[in-house]
Amino acid sequence: DLRDALLLFSTQALLDAGASVDTETPPPQAPTYVAVNGENQHWTALTYAASKGHTRCARILLERGANVEGGALASEEKITLTPLQVC
Repeated sequence: DLRDALLLFSTQALLDAGASVDTETPPPQAPTYVAVNGENQHWTALTYAASKGHTRCARILLERGANVEGGALASEEKITLTPLQVC
């Protein structure tokens, strides 16, 4: 459908323009990002794609080197789900 095509096109365009495949959702306490949900902290584009079932988008991200562990860090007090856990 049109939304899927737009998602694929925009993902490809952002990556072609140099966007990082592993950019993470920032922590909610950051003053610039007060609306961020703490449950999604450290989620990457691959995590969001996996959680919504966007397999073609996930494939593009993986082909570009996206980390399958997402941004979850074991050293932090709160560990969020990885892309593999949400699909």
